[in-house]
Amino acid sequence: MKKILLLLSIAGYTIASQDINEIKFQGLTQISNEIALETLHLKDNSKYTLPEINKAIKKFYNFNYFNNIWTTDIDNTLTFHFTEKPFIAKLTMTGYKNRDEELESLYMSMGIKKGTMYTPKKLKKAKKALLIALEREGYINSTVDIDVETINDTSVALTFEVNKGSEIIVTNVSYKGVKALDIGDIEDVIANKETDCCFTWFFGQNDGEMDFEQLEYDSLRIRDLYLQNGYLDAKVTPAFSKIDFNTNTASIEYTIDEGNQYTVNDIIIYLDEEIEKVDTLYPELKLEKDDIFNITKLRKDQTFIKTAIANKGYAYTQVNYDIKPNKENHTVDIVYNAIPGDKVYIQDVVISGNSRTLDRVIRRNVYLAPTDLYNLTDLKD
Repeated sequence: MKKILLLLSIAGYTIASQDINEIKFQGLTQISNEIALETLHLKDNSKYTLPEINKAIKKFYNFNYFNNIWTTDIDNTLTFHFTEKPFIAKLTMTGYKNRDEELESLYMSMGIKKGTMYTPKKLKKAKKALLIALEREGYINSTVDIDVETINDTSVALTFEVNKGSEIIVTNVSYKGVKALDIGDIEDVIANKETDCCFTWFFGQNDGEMDFEQLEYDSLRIRDLYLQNGYLDAKVTPAFSKIDFNTNTASIEYTIDEGNQYTVNDIIIYLDEEIEKVDTLYPELKLEKDDIFNITKLRKDQTFIKTAIANKGYAYTQVNYDIKPNKENHTVDIVYNAIPGDKVYIQDVVISGNSRTLDRVIRRNVYLAPTDLYNLTDLKD
């Protein structure tokens, strides 16, 4: 209705075309005059009709940058006037998160940041995302109030006032099927632990606060722990949680099928001998024949092989591994396939942001220089 009233307020317009000597735009900062003219499809020293102006104003509204648009025609100078939506000049949050890094990440997940345009729709979406973040951290029935303060015609300050709801406390965690591993070792790797009933404030005690965001990863952490202890066939169900909203407490249950423990039967590295002598690599591996299989050691060996090859100039080295279990005798063969790619030399070393230190002072502490052969260890150092 506003658009129609704005259009009808152009005094003296008829369906007949009107001459244009000049086209102007006032209050326009979000789009350039060139883009505005392209949207308008009109030029200086041409003619326009009321339907054409009506169509153009609708197009401008579709940018979603403006609260108000109107036109005036004085001495054949057609002027489009824009009142832009305000920008978010200041963001503040109380009652939740106070570190800058945490807030920056939180605002990003909320789809809001300083310098962007303010709209009620964007604010509603940000509030919903904030409440979801609170629930994921275990705060149930939280509330968020938003204070919108107008700084001037073009900017606002937003304050998110968070009242965190009650935390869900994990009072019991059960592990069905666990025989081979110690429960304490499992509790060391998961995020959602059973509360220690007394002195939860004391160092080392578990407060038992439920972290919904981490809950889905806890079963994967338990599975990885079994892989570190040789149980290749171990299966861990996703966490099954029961929440009592009357007492704000929860119990969590995992069902685990441990399977059998595997030992290493053989380790094979496929690599071009001209690049690296394979015999020099085997003694340095963390995982050896007859060892209990350990996925962590395997990953470290994968990184070691890659580094050894990359240190000879092969910057794009890839090392893939294949685990071949023998289910009858509970052994496993590990095969590494190294793909080195081409040798690479350093073309240039660029240092930026060193406003306080001379460039040459930094360079003499850098292990790589132009024309040097690429070396992964030197790069990390």
